[in-house]
Amino acid sequence: MTIKIEKAKNRIKLRADRPIKKLNEKIPGANFARTGGAHWTMPLTMDNCRLLREHFKKEIEIGPDLRAWALARTDRDRTLARLGKAKSAQLAYLQSSGYRRLYEAVTKARPYQSVGARFIVEGRLVIIADTVGLGKTLQTLAAIVESRLPGPHLVVCPKTAVASTWRPEIEDWLPEYNPITCPDHRAGRDKVLDAFAKAPGHRDIVIVNQDMLRTKSYWVCRNKIEDEEGEEVRCGQFTTVAAGKKELACGHDPRKTNIVNEHEYHQLFGVTWSVIVADESDKCLLRKTKLSTQTRRGMEMLKLREDGIKVAQSATPWRSRPHLLWSTLNWLYPDEHTTFWGWVETMYTMKKGFADSRIIDRLNPERERMLYKTLNSIMLRRTKQEVAPYLPRRLYIGHRFTNNDENSPVGVWLPMTKEQARAYKEMEDDAVAEVRGGEIDAIGALAELTRLQQLSGAYGRVDENGSLKPALPSNKFDYLCQILAELGFPDDPQTKVVVVSKYTALLDLFAEEIKRKHKVDSLMLTGKVSSKKRAEAKDIFNDPDRGPHLMFMNTKAGGSSITLDAADEMIFLDETFVADDQEQCEGRIDNRRPEEKVVQRRYRYLRSIGTVEVGMAHVNAAASEEDRRLLDERRGVQYVIDVLEATFRQNKNTR
Repeated sequence: MTIKIEKAKNRIKLRADRPIKKLNEKIPGANFARTGGAHWTMPLTMDNCRLLREHFKKEIEIGPDLRAWALARTDRDRTLARLGKAKSAQLAYLQSSGYRRLYEAVTKARPYQSVGARFIVEGRLVIIADTVGLGKTLQTLAAIVESRLPGPHLVVCPKTAVASTWRPEIEDWLPEYNPITCPDHRAGRDKVLDAFAKAPGHRDIVIVNQDMLRTKSYWVCRNKIEDEEGEEVRCGQFTTVAAGKKELACGHDPRKTNIVNEHEYHQLFGVTWSVIVADESDKCLLRKTKLSTQTRRGMEMLKLREDGIKVAQSATPWRSRPHLLWSTLNWLYPDEHTTFWGWVETMYTMKKGFADSRIIDRLNPERERMLYKTLNSIMLRRTKQEVAPYLPRRLYIGHRFTNNDENSPVGVWLPMTKEQARAYKEMEDDAVAEVRGGEIDAIGALAELTRLQQLSGAYGRVDENGSLKPALPSNKFDYLCQILAELGFPDDPQTKVVVVSKYTALLDLFAEEIKRKHKVDSLMLTGKVSSKKRAEAKDIFNDPDRGPHLMFMNTKAGGSSITLDAADEMIFLDETFVADDQEQCEGRIDNRRPEEKVVQRRYRYLRSIGTVEVGMAHVNAAASEEDRRLLDERRGVQYVIDVLEATFRQNKNTR
């Protein structure tokens, strides 16, 4: 018996001299077709080639076009896998291009960055997942020059990073390029983008925040109806595209429709880009439901030239949920990674949920090797300890929740104040609590969890709108004041300090009270602060001779591409439900520029004893461990780090 497989455009076609049943349960995206003779087709991917070989073994007969494609793809994948282990790489065009300073920076000052640039140029459609502070921006700029692709190029990044990171980096390293950014108001954005769209330049790099890609999609009914005069016309009713069963608002036949897309800024979609960079890609590419978010939909619709480059940049590419890697694979290779559930069911074990639902369990041990091959050929990942073993590791102040358990989270464990404890107990028991000025309640499990976390950080009050606002007393405020006093605030601060919370209202309260009670000035980096003010606050804070030594930062704002390495100390007042959010924030003070400032960064996680914060700490610690295993342990990173650190220590001792 023979199983013949051959390449058919971007699919694999399978024909057999015997019936093959339920192949779609073995191969992601496999479909059975009867036209042109009974056969199966599936996306053209190396994973599917491996699965076919695994399933049919020696029965397979490979067509010449498919064999040639597989050999070329294997050669490319091996090249990228080798690059992932390299210490430096050649950038011949960059060397001769006139950007000598950029070349020196990525090949001599930080040679590992030359590998990143080469990886992008060779792979074209890749993920750069270096840990925070390794210079993903600079690697991408070097790759843009090395690729020789004429613009225009597009950078999609968080709002904070537009003016504070990308524009100044381009102006500094690529002075002949034209970074284009937009003001905060609608009319100004349209004016800038209209001018660009009329005459895109070869050295234009357009930098937009992720929300500007928002795209709404509608079904437009094409069914014929009679108008008031009895004339036959098309219905034309718009219905927002939704997941699940297709139903039109007008009630007509859902099969007769067109799709219409409404872009927030249409100018971005009429241009064919040479390079598209998704900075902090976990914030704009991940799909958590069947239906894309408006931002994700816009990212899918951007036009890329045939030999163009797509780069997804993030130190936390799947936000502590590894199965969401499919979202980025689908954006980079939409013809290959077509079906979420097909990919997940191939790579993961599944559990039966309520009714007919499926629950993703854990990575299938039999598929780990396949996933690692995929990651090695598409994702570049280095940690700071790998490339700079001379830098001290991060220091986490406090102690483990459970002594002698190396997997137990480290934190500063604080008892709540009497008022907090009383309100917390009421909320825990009855989902209603008495606070200053009235009662607060929580409807639903998630709302109750949020209320409990808020009361773990501070007591509360009810404002004039009936909303809960944080109020003193607070065990964490008292501890913060104590630490700042030990660090010499307000008269002689020994270092700059960043205080992080997911709740902007809590940051506002602490900033106001520290100013009033202890005369300590501070800066704010939250969603309420404009892009211009954020950039100014960052510059002031990073200047050792200027301004306040205390920064209050919202967790979401801190997850963007910003550098605050003037600070040596970061204090977390609370955690989000995603461990990667805290990892991103930690890296903001650990970018090590300039590297001459070799000081150990210190982190304090303030957690209230006997509250939901204990459970959140343990869940996030477990998620971080899974991320570490997939991102780093598969590459033997711990062994490499240990060898490099030992080498550095021995060399230092013999000098």
